[in-house]
Amino acid sequence: MNRQPSPHETRSPPRRRSATEDDRRTALITATLDVLREAGLAGTTFARIAARADVSPSLLVYYFQDKDRLLGAAFAHVAGALSAEVARAQRQARGPRARLDALIGCCLSGDQFTAANAVLWLFFWAEAPHIHTLRRVQRLYQRRMIANLRFDLARLVPPAAAHDLAHMLAALIDGTWLHGALGGGAAHD
Repeated sequence: MNRQPSPHETRSPPRRRSATEDDRRTALITATLDVLREAGLAGTTFARIAARADVSPSLLVYYFQDKDRLLGAAFAHVAGALSAEVARAQRQARGPRARLDALIGCCLSGDQFTAANAVLWLFFWAEAPHIHTLRRVQRLYQRRMIANLRFDLARLVPPAAAHDLAHMLAALIDGTWLHGALGGGAAHD
């Protein structure tokens, strides 16, 4: 007797995206970030993003399904760029103090800490309580930031103090970004 495979058994593995698809997604995310900077969150529509990217709005739906997922992908892109810069700098640093300096330096100077990027972070933070995809990216980013800080602080101070200091430093970094986004002059262009 021949048994029929269940639908679960006949599914093919998930298809990997091609380089062209990744390039297209990145271009759409870049267009989204440009529109966010220029028009704010309320003015960021599929129509405006599509016009900026010179594509049909239906292509945005194909790649991202809805605006919340597109915003989540855009936030992940921005947070990922900062995390990658921090990781590169920390790999070159020797010792916990140097690694902390590298992390803080990347967060508060260099290519990432610009007025334009600070405004993006402010948009994402403001909507994270309301948009699941943004909240998820924020939580992942925050956990990574706290873990990186705590890891090196624990080599310099007692573990309980490292935990508290990690949260305080993360809040100071985020506060500096917020100050820059609101025109406090800390972020540069």
